[in-house]
Amino acid sequence: MRETISRHYSNNRLDAEAAVNDVLERFGPDRVQYVLANTVRHKEWDGRISRDNKAWASTMPMPEGSPQDRHSGYLVVDRCNPGLTDLFLKQVRQLAGEREKPSVREKLQKAPAAPRRSAPARKKEAER
Repeated sequence: MRETISRHYSNNRLDAEAAVNDVLERFGPDRVQYVLANTVRHKEWDGRISRDNKAWASTMPMPEGSPQDRHSGYLVVDRCNPGLTDLFLKQVRQLAGEREKPSVREKLQKAPAAPRRSAPARKKEAER
């Protein structure tokens, strides 16, 4: 991830969407989210990481007591500015949320058609 962030960072700007798409394509959303959540947990003290991302990271399940848990210190984004990591994570969360949400078209195609009600008949009033 560090190389991808560096490749998409220039002129004090991060093309977060392009960087995220590269990383998600290469590693998949589950692995990327795990590494980012683990990174944020290891850098909880760093004020350059937003409260929203810290709250998100605390909700992510982490394998505890497994061999991976012992090596979790190695599964972090390191040697990259935490502010850039925070921007990157924000974009990952946004894109992952968009990918999980079905489109309106998909919702309409899956939803059963609601029966149509006809308008109630109007009573004719006697003319005066």
